[in-house]
Amino acid sequence: TTLFRSCVGCVWCGGVLIAIKKSFRPLILSPQSEKVEQVFVKFMLSNQLSVLISGVYIPLSASIEVYKSRVTEIDSIYQSDAHDIAIVYGDFNLPGVIWDKKEDNLIFKGKINDKVRVIGDQYAFLNFAQNNVIKNQNGTLLDLVFSSSNLKIEHTIDSLVPCDTHHPPLSITCPPPNQTHPTQDRKS
Repeated sequence: TTLFRSCVGCVWCGGVLIAIKKSFRPLILSPQSEKVEQVFVKFMLSNQLSVLISGVYIPLSASIEVYKSRVTEIDSIYQSDAHDIAIVYGDFNLPGVIWDKKEDNLIFKGKINDKVRVIGDQYAFLNFAQNNVIKNQNGTLLDLVFSSSNLKIEHTIDSLVPCDTHHPPLSITCPPPNQTHPTQDRKS
């Protein structure tokens, strides 16, 4: 297994970690910004499907500029290459937002501010859905899972690290996509 980690200012905990089997030949993609704890990894599945996975942590106190930096990074990396499956997950610290998708449009309502608009507008532009509906023990949804594919998200009892009451452990399952990628469709 290959581990990829980003830790901006964390001492012994926190940060973002992605673990991928070496047999998938994962490749870390370097983000341009060091303002956001984020990791981008690309790998190929045995059926030659290209997967982009990204983990992110944005602190509650982050400025709007940090959110803008985040969407610039995902836009640049996602649009730079065709990916059959793209998954972006993590703690965006956007409580009180209700995420939905209707007729291929990402909808966000509830406690809306400029940070929510920056994230929501970017993922709507990329035609991603927010798939996670599992709230933490406080009834808040902090961990978002955006994807170009329909994902199955479930609460799991298995965890690689001690559980945090604000971030329940999740199991993410992605069915094989059809072979046409949204980025390829936009470019034609």
